[in-house]
Amino acid sequence: DRKYYPTFFRFFVGDGTIGRDCEILNQETLHFYFDKQKNYLTVHARNPVQVTNPALGYKVHYTLERFELDFATGVKIMKGSPRFEELPVRNRKDSLARVKKRNRAYQGSLFHFMRALYTNALNKERFNLAIADSLEMSGSQGRNEILLPVKLEDYLTGDKVKQLQYKGLLKMEYRDNEDWEYPARGHSMFRGNNPLGFQQTYMEFRNPAIHIYENGYFSDQLSVYMT
Repeated sequence: DRKYYPTFFRFFVGDGTIGRDCEILNQETLHFYFDKQKNYLTVHARNPVQVTNPALGYKVHYTLERFELDFATGVKIMKGSPRFEELPVRNRKDSLARVKKRNRAYQGSLFHFMRALYTNALNKERFNLAIADSLEMSGSQGRNEILLPVKLEDYLTGDKVKQLQYKGLLKMEYRDNEDWEYPARGHSMFRGNNPLGFQQTYMEFRNPAIHIYENGYFSDQLSVYMT
């Protein structure tokens, strides 16, 4: 049912400043399946999803392996692999603007967090990480919480490939002076809503461990749920 396309777009691309300027070129490749009883949306794509991102200067070819959205909890599961194609640069000013926007979009992103985790530099990169008081995914950001600080040395092991040995719910916060791409109000792919204005995400690790690589990639991605 095509009526679910706007919801898919918002959760797939995002609805921040950059996301709103993106366009999916081959919408016809998408197929939507909605389970009314479970209030659950599943999306399949026959071919790689082609997305133009003019602000960052990319055309993205995304092979979508899995996309599921639970409307009741707001939890999204997505797995796939992107291939980036550079869009033509109009002039030197355009090139410099792209570099600046790419850097700002990276700040506080999932890749930024995983790379900071890999190098044990969460504080330096302005991330806070805490053990939350419940193993259930929570969309509530204003409740009273019992949070315990995380000592990475107790959970992070390995050399070239790091292992985060933790099963349960963590709360990640990213503090920056300027909240540009992901405003405090409104949905984003990895950031939760927060009346205080900094980015926060609940991350539920359902396997005993995940593997983290230097470039920010981690596996198994489907074992980590975010809201």
